[in-house]
Amino acid sequence: MSRSIARKEVVAWAVLCAAYVAARLWSYAHVFGHRPPLQPDSFDYLRGAALSLTDSRFWTFSKPWALPLLYKLLPGSTQVAIAVQFAIATVAWIVLAVTLARVLHRRVPRLLALCAVLLFALTPLVAQWDGQLLTESLSNSLTALLVAAAIVFVRSPGRLRLLLVVAAAFGATMTRDTNGYLALLVLVPLGLAIVRRGRPGLGAGLAVAAVLIFALQTWSYDVRRWHGPMQDVIAQRVLPVPGALRYFRDRGMPVRPGLGAVLIANRVPPTKFDNAPRLAYFRPWFEDHARQTYLGYLLTHPGVSVGKPVRRLDILLAPSRPPPYGLDYFRRKGYRDPLPGLLIRAFYPQQGWAVLAAMIAALLLAAGFWRARLAEAVWLVPALLLLAAVPLAIIVYNGDAIGIDRHSLLVGVTARLGVIMLGAMLLDAVSLAADQTRSRATKWNRLSKKRFAGTG
Repeated sequence: MSRSIARKEVVAWAVLCAAYVAARLWSYAHVFGHRPPLQPDSFDYLRGAALSLTDSRFWTFSKPWALPLLYKLLPGSTQVAIAVQFAIATVAWIVLAVTLARVLHRRVPRLLALCAVLLFALTPLVAQWDGQLLTESLSNSLTALLVAAAIVFVRSPGRLRLLLVVAAAFGATMTRDTNGYLALLVLVPLGLAIVRRGRPGLGAGLAVAAVLIFALQTWSYDVRRWHGPMQDVIAQRVLPVPGALRYFRDRGMPVRPGLGAVLIANRVPPTKFDNAPRLAYFRPWFEDHARQTYLGYLLTHPGVSVGKPVRRLDILLAPSRPPPYGLDYFRRKGYRDPLPGLLIRAFYPQQGWAVLAAMIAALLLAAGFWRARLAEAVWLVPALLLLAAVPLAIIVYNGDAIGIDRHSLLVGVTARLGVIMLGAMLLDAVSLAADQTRSRATKWNRLSKKRFAGTG
């Protein structure tokens, strides 16, 4: 089916994209030109950026290296970094909006899809991160580009399109560890689907690339980055829980009074943990046994590892926003919401169970359309985003015990984005089917009239 787009429609898209850029500039007008605040993690990224590229610590630092690399390539001012993050985010969401619109058949669904993605990109939990020296902005942007590249690749597989998907996945994974799990959960089944469509080389290439990227991310995480999250887990989820504490103690974990407080106090910078005298007795066991003990605990206690995060899906899908402990703590002073509250609640609802219900409904409808042969291969991209949401939430919850609201941001963003994209595709399929039905009915009526006139 042709997806030819009239010139008037292209002009309308350009106007909408320009309006989106204007809204973004207005929302950040009072942020630009002011030095960004430094969060605890910001110091780690800036420390990483100060290291030489030939220093192995740059690539295996306590935080992923992509954001420090970006800062390293920019002029020294942190204000420049904010402007670049803002520009990358603005372009990335326009690319995704236009890409989604281009794969749809009908004019109205295309226009609605473009508007929906741009409005979603203007909601606070997507847009407010550009003003912070944290990974959320770049992570969201590269995730949007990864989704756009995946749509283009699935629609028309090719080597260049495969390289675009792999590049976006690599950048997103090296920006934030959680993205590596998302890429694995989405791109491997997507690659297998391409194999089944008769392109085995390209499909296998995508799946293998996703696995290799994940392996590289895991290797860099294993060098040093696991220390902080593991300290948090022991302090917050092992020591205060009698059953968990007994499990760890039975496997040799030494415990002295105040261990939890000492672990938390020596989180940042990471060298504090290495040098703290009060942890000298604890470090040997921690280095040699902490991770495998925790993994064994999770595997033998599914009620904790799976049941607990599933029961908290509403919070993982919709973390609290109000300060001092909610995500709005990270709103820059001067940042203004460009959307009214009603649109913010519509495009980024804060009721986690309602979001989950929308995800399930979208997947069930898509499955029905697929059985009726009304779905297309590109539907796999948002469908896999939705299918990945729950396992990704479980991984995020078990991966750390502090900052779960920020760590689960990717879950919430991709879940809502998947619903929006799949909803647009469903609407397009309904519109296309209705047009085809009307066309067949008109053709039948004309044929009937000719037959009636002939018999008369």
